[in-house]
Amino acid sequence: MGVVERIKQQVNSLVEIAGGETSCIEAIHVAFADLVELVLLADKKDARKRVPVSERLPENKVGKYGIIELTVVLCTDGKEWYKAYYVKHHEVNCEDMGYEGDGEYDEETDSYYWPEGWYECSSENEDTDWALGVKITHWMPLPPLPDGPGEGE
Repeated sequence: MGVVERIKQQVNSLVEIAGGETSCIEAIHVAFADLVELVLLADKKDARKRVPVSERLPENKVGKYGIIELTVVLCTDGKEWYKAYYVKHHEVNCEDMGYEGDGEYDEETDSYYWPEGWYECSSENEDTDWALGVKITHWMPLPPLPDGPGEGE
């Protein structure tokens, strides 16, 4: 049960205790709405916190035709930030994603897969990404894009 559901359960218990007293029930519902707003706001802030790789790794999604959609994040080795994505063991088929390197062969599927690890997104060439040769310790989602044009545009 999530935080909002637990709060709602507590509010319903308080409403029962109030026994039909209208002013008490209204006050409880106003407090509930404020609590929900605070929880949702906290969730948005938490989404931008650094996540230790020992805790969890970013999840890629299976897109159209079963091809993996890579989740690009910001990650760090504690010294520098990288725009990158993580590939799990036998998650990305070389044929599907055009990997030009030494893929890992899997006899069971008769396919080659990208080696597990972090890959830095190239800012120079969209089709070229490099395996990161550093030990990544933390990652975080990319910030959202601005809603409208910036200054001077």
